[in-house]
Amino acid sequence: MKRFLMLTMLLLLCVSCAQAEVWEVDTPTNLVYKVETFGEELPQELRAAMVETPFAQDTVLCGAVLGHYSKKTEAMLEQTGLIAVEHEGGRLLLSAWNSGGEWVILPESETLLRRTGNFTITAMPVKYAGSPKYMPTGRSGLQLAVDYGTDAFLLSPVTGVERYGDLVPSCWFEVYAYQKLDEKGDGLFISCAGEGAPWTVKEFNGSGMTEGGEYQVCWPVRAEYISGDAFPTDEAQLKAWAEENPMDPDSWWVFAANLRMFPTTDSRSYGKSIIAPLEKLTVKGGWTMVRMGNTVGWISNTYVAHDGQEYPRNFTMCQVAPPPVAKADKETALCTVAGGAAEQTLPSGAVMQVLAAGEGWYHVQIPQADMTWRLDVPAVYGYVRAEDVTVYASELRMNFDMR
Repeated sequence: MKRFLMLTMLLLLCVSCAQAEVWEVDTPTNLVYKVETFGEELPQELRAAMVETPFAQDTVLCGAVLGHYSKKTEAMLEQTGLIAVEHEGGRLLLSAWNSGGEWVILPESETLLRRTGNFTITAMPVKYAGSPKYMPTGRSGLQLAVDYGTDAFLLSPVTGVERYGDLVPSCWFEVYAYQKLDEKGDGLFISCAGEGAPWTVKEFNGSGMTEGGEYQVCWPVRAEYISGDAFPTDEAQLKAWAEENPMDPDSWWVFAANLRMFPTTDSRSYGKSIIAPLEKLTVKGGWTMVRMGNTVGWISNTYVAHDGQEYPRNFTMCQVAPPPVAKADKETALCTVAGGAAEQTLPSGAVMQVLAAGEGWYHVQIPQADMTWRLDVPAVYGYVRAEDVTVYASELRMNFDMR
């Protein structure tokens, strides 16, 4: 452990003195971190991957790659990276992923990077270091971060398989913590355990950490939806942010569960939900009858959540994740039920949010106003054939035609 802490301090010195650096950080486990930060010159392994993207001609500002390696075999387990570029007059954050020997670069956020101000992208220790700046958050080891010097956004990767199964195979980053400190190390640490969980404020006053408040904010933590210019930087702003985006005590949600015809596990499934708002109708034993869009069915109580209340498990949830989106590849029938009659014909290029996936069908909603990350809005519901649409992890990636 002492060796690890010494290496961690070396990491901090490397971050402060140069952008283009390569170093390793040991851990008490079988894991070794290898970190490479860079400025305008991409590492060789990323250049070839960047050529195949719409960002090949963009100016690189800075970035970092964080690799996980096995001590026993020295094999690379996973590499993740963040790259900041100038794109069409703005700052765009890209993500880079390598788990099978081939790099994939995808657009991550048009809003997380502030419009002005100097920053670096680096790796910060999270759990083992002694400084309050790098205090425990429930995440171990190192995480990539956008560091402005006195404040920083810490990001954590999430895979599509983890969140949406095989529907969206790509990965993305979530902003799970924000730290703002002065030269003395005093300041705030704002963190969130995940989308739908309360944001927590912890204060530092030179003598250590003191507990701040918890604020339940109905807002996703995915980097695509966080604005570096608008994110709250003190507890008063966070409180105001929570008041502007409150949890809805009348909302019911389902995440990653089957909507079934009858309250039994062997009855027909209308599809497995991604994330969807519900209207609760009645409860029968361990099942809840709900309306999802225009479809009525049964969901196990285990997977039904109520904003701000414990039902039936000890957790609270708002919209836990922005849904994937789909674009019609051709004129597409929007049906009232999977395999049923067409309610209307959607034009080629029509965009929709995916609520659930079934055998060859997607349950979707089309907001009546401009589409945002929110699902609890007036919308038209129906089913489309999976073969008629292309699904993307987010609207941003759809705009770049990258999954």
